Amino acid sequence: MKETLNLLPLRERARAARGPLFYAVMVAGLYLLAISGISFYNLWEARRLQSGTKRLESLRQELLGRISAAVPAALPPTAEKEIADAVMQTPPWRLILGELSVIVPEKVWLSLIDVKKTDGAYYMTIKGFSKTQVDAARLVSSLEGSPYFSNLQIVFSQKGEKDAVFEFKVRLKWT
Repeated sequence: MKETLNLLPLRERARAARGPLFYAVMVAGLYLLAISGISFYNLWEARRLQSGTKRLESLRQELLGRISAAVPAALPPTAEKEIADAVMQTPPWRLILGELSVIVPEKVWLSLIDVKKTDGAYYMTIKGFSKTQVDAARLVSSLEGSPYFSNLQIVFSQKGEKDAVFEFKVRLKWT
């Protein structure tokens, strides 16, 4: 006769008999399966990227060949001089606009910046508004002190109901 009596159903008895070693082996197996899957996916992606890289490199070589065939070996000396002259005649906009962004006082808002070339010189028209006339005057003194602006002309500056409106014209200098 049996000394113990197990009242658990058959499924529960099988689960209880497995123990912690069974679950540790199951987790380790799932971990190895996931790592293997990720590794194979990475290898597949690396091969796909390698073929794409080879294709792009061959396309690059083809385009370089076309460019070298289309462009003459060297520009004639007159073309180089014309390019250098054009570069010297063009204002350094990055520096000029950077300077303008720094010198505009906090309570001044610009609504228009227009540049025109007149008599071989560039003139910038600056329109905007400010909270007070004093703020517009601060902009005037900042423009006069800047190395990129000269010959400041105040076209108009008047106080409105809420804001002061102004228009200035200034010559650009950069050389």
